[in-house]
Amino acid sequence: MNTIETLENQIATRTEINSPSVIWAYVVTKETGNEHLDFGEYISDTDMPGLTKELDALGVETFTVSAGHTGMAAFLQGICQQGWNLTGITNVKERFADILTGERRERPAFKLERN
Repeated sequence: MNTIETLENQIATRTEINSPSVIWAYVVTKETGNEHLDFGEYISDTDMPGLTKELDALGVETFTVSAGHTGMAAFLQGICQQGWNLTGITNVKERFADILTGERRERPAFKLERN
């Protein structure tokens, strides 16, 4: 994943300008080495339209959602109404490595791209 200087500066200075869900997704994505910003924790349709504005401001054009909770259909519908396309399902690495193998397992994630 590419470094996002705006978020790096917020983390370094402990200044919260962006939403905690975006900052946390960035931190975990860097930790796991996933290709795209991945929302692996809870995320909902109530995070919009602020979420789409943040992602646009940060220059994010592709992200994934691997959070597995109910209400995902409503989130996906809402994000698509904000100008994002659901382009498929991919795999992302989980946050924690297996304690026996040291490897990160993969889990499915929805892939979204900006129109």
